[in-house]
Amino acid sequence: MRKVKYNLFSLKRKLAMQKGRPYTWKEISHATKIHTNTLQNLAGNKTARIDLDILAKLLDYFEQEGAPIEPNDLFTIAVSVSDPVITSDIATLTVADSTPPAQE
Repeated sequence: MRKVKYNLFSLKRKLAMQKGRPYTWKEISHATKIHTNTLQNLAGNKTARIDLDILAKLLDYFEQEGAPIEPNDLFTIAVSVSDPVITSDIATLTVADSTPPAQE
């Protein structure tokens, strides 16, 4: 069974690295008019769905910050807990092995 997770925390971290400064959820909340708790719940994968207006606000925010993203950048899909993690973008498909290393 597939499990969809949000990448918002990772996107925030990438933006901070790209811009050379930290970003806070409060700052993003103020700029997007998305409640801080909503952002933190999305970043912590504590919510099962995202409203389209929130999705649009996040896309606009990252574009305004000079780091445009596409809707699929907000998500990671895992086939199952023990299966590889699959992430995708428009041009490529990347598979990262999430299998724990063998114990010695």
